[in-house]
This record gives sequence, C-alpha cells and structure tokens, in this order.
Amino acid sequence: MKLPIARGARTSTFMKASKAAKLESQWAATPFAKKLAKRTTRANLTDIERFQVMINRKKRSAAVKKTLKTIRKKK
Repeated sequence: MKLPIARGARTSTFMKASKAAKLESQWAATPFAKKLAKRTTRANLTDIERFQVMINRKKRSAAVKKTLKTIRKKK
C-alpha cells in the first residue's frame, strides 16, 4: 500500500492522506489482516465458545464426508 506523501511528513499529514486513500479498509482487505483478525478473535473465545467451535467443526466435517460418500457412490 502506498500513500502520496513527502518523506518525513508529520503525523497529521499522514493521517489525512491515509483517510483520503482509505488505507484502513485496504489493510482490512488483505489476507494477512484477515488472518490476524481471526487469530485475535479465536484468542478471545471463552471455554463455551471454543466448545461450540469444536462442535460446529465436527458437524461441518461430517456433512462434507456424507456428501463425498454420496458422490463416490454415484460414480
């Protein structure tokens, strides 16, 4: 990401340029920012929420296995 500002610009100049270029939304769209957001979300989960994540992952895995099994039977 690149901002059109001079070298050694002041903080206020940088902030104005970043708002004009929508730097925050560009950063949020990057894969690395998404990975960091997911990591912080997972780190802040409670025990119950972690349990729910595990159960949902198991359900999703079972559904995928079921559909793969039906596809393989058709062939």
